Amino acid sequence: MKRRCEINKASDDGHNKTRVNRLKLKRFLVGEWSFRRMIESVIFIYVCLLIFALVWSDRMIFQPQSPGYEDSAEIIKLDAGNGRQMSALYLVNPGAQYTVLYNHANAEDIGDCRPFPVKER
Repeated sequence: MKRRCEINKASDDGHNKTRVNRLKLKRFLVGEWSFRRMIESVIFIYVCLLIFALVWSDRMIFQPQSPGYEDSAEIIKLDAGNGRQMSALYLVNPGAQYTVLYNHANAEDIGDCRPFPVKER
């Protein structure tokens, strides 16, 4: 009987130890309310959002659209450096003395802008 009480007492100590560890973990994660802790939390959240915005904002804002044109005799590829190429619309005008290079704006497509240079040709 004495031995059984010792075993129960030992298991109670283990349970209490686990409970103490849970309380310490809860205090660490949640903490006790204080004005300082609230300010620190707001600053931490702000810094996390700032880092997220700096890293991911360009990818979220400038999502490339699928091309609105197909490669043809009028679409040529120009070397853009670093092994990259960009598409250009080449409209031949035999009576022209100069060649005009027309660029589209950001997040636009040659297929979307095609009516303007065709009209000006």
